[in-house]
Amino acid sequence: MSSAHSPKQAASGVLWSGVSQAGRVLIQTATLVVLSRLLPPTDFGLLAMAAVVTAFVNLLRDMGTASAVIQRDILGPELLDTVFWFNIGLGITLAILVVLLSIPIAAAFHQPRLAGVLIALAASFPIASSAAAHQALMERELQFRTLARIEISSALTALAVAAVAALNGLGVYSLVLNALTATVISTVQLWLASSWRPTARWDREQFRQLWGFSGNLASFQVLNYLARNADTMLIGRFLGATDLAWYNMGYKLMLFPLTNLSAVVFRSLFPVLSRKQNDVSSFAALYLKATGTIALFTAPLMAGVWVLRKPFVAVVFGEKWLPVADVLGWLAPIGFMQSVLSSVGLIYLGVGQTATMMKWGVFASTATLLGFLVGLQWGYLGVARSYAVVNLLLFYPGFAIPLRLLGLRFTDLLKSIAPQVLTAIVMAVLVGAIDLFFTSGESPVFRLSVLTASGLCIYVAAAYLFMRSNLQALLGSLQGMAQ
Repeated sequence: MSSAHSPKQAASGVLWSGVSQAGRVLIQTATLVVLSRLLPPTDFGLLAMAAVVTAFVNLLRDMGTASAVIQRDILGPELLDTVFWFNIGLGITLAILVVLLSIPIAAAFHQPRLAGVLIALAASFPIASSAAAHQALMERELQFRTLARIEISSALTALAVAAVAALNGLGVYSLVLNALTATVISTVQLWLASSWRPTARWDREQFRQLWGFSGNLASFQVLNYLARNADTMLIGRFLGATDLAWYNMGYKLMLFPLTNLSAVVFRSLFPVLSRKQNDVSSFAALYLKATGTIALFTAPLMAGVWVLRKPFVAVVFGEKWLPVADVLGWLAPIGFMQSVLSSVGLIYLGVGQTATMMKWGVFASTATLLGFLVGLQWGYLGVARSYAVVNLLLFYPGFAIPLRLLGLRFTDLLKSIAPQVLTAIVMAVLVGAIDLFFTSGESPVFRLSVLTASGLCIYVAAAYLFMRSNLQALLGSLQGMAQ
């Protein structure tokens, strides 16, 4: 089973991935708004504690086998059956482990009710694992329009079920039902939408080859998870809840372009680039175009957050959250850098070099952790500063190593993102000047409204002047999808 994808299909994949992501963000926001009025904060706190466990388990749920299915140039039925049964076994094993550890985990958090929540959530692991191969196949074939329908309809159904449960007094289990319903509905729809059906077959040699790819990928994901959460654990342990709240809010805002923009491009282009793994020149050209597209959106977004961080925080979160603006002063530029740097995963996975990816993950995670430990001596802002410095130092090698796999140089990458970065800097400088001379004494709401509108107009005008070819290529792709 092999397939090739046209540029029109690739562009359509990006579009529908974006629709799905935007829909899920809106529904998650609606879920939070609705249920926060029906449930006490303690119920959300319990689910947040459970999420520490379930987020880690979800990293291990398929051990990278879904990515292996997407990446393989030739995909045989023996491999698919092996992946399916491995995922079923892994899902059941993880569910049992969570059930067995639920009481000790609840004791560690000093929350007896947490055990019941974890036991209920554990049921979702084997259910979701049963459809992992089906979803991977659909992503491989760029069926993102169908996937968008499945993901959005599942989230809407889950919201309705949770609201009814909350109105009937089920408390924290309303939130649990939200997660379980979304998993069940999406799993059923994935089975119905996919034409593939597993058979009772296991191939040891296929699994051995599969593990060489997916085992390294899973190891990298675990390292990345630990590196991304080490700062939270250290600040919470040594500096306290208030400092953690300020830092964590800034960190979440920094991650926004990575989780909601770069992730869309990664998900939709990974199958396309995997089909080009034997055509290095085409792979390289499409990769540079992808990084340029990411930068086109994330550069102005994070530049705008940086220059407007004080009125933004004051308006969105309130004056008492103003220390978050200081955190954003260091992390907003890193948000852009990480949104672009995350794209190297397309190279490692697309050409099957997960072993190199894992080795880089060990080095980068170690450097990040050491930076956190050093920065902790100067409080939460020290952690933010050290995180920024470490990411700046890792930026060049983080690109140079994978780019060699495509015969590219770091300067090729810089050429693909330089116009976007320079245009965003021009926008930030002009917006800062407008604020300094015209709006500095006004209310935060007025400043944010005027400066946001000014920044948008400036960036669009500057992009038209300096990046006309980029915009024409993007519009061409959109027109192609509409035809």
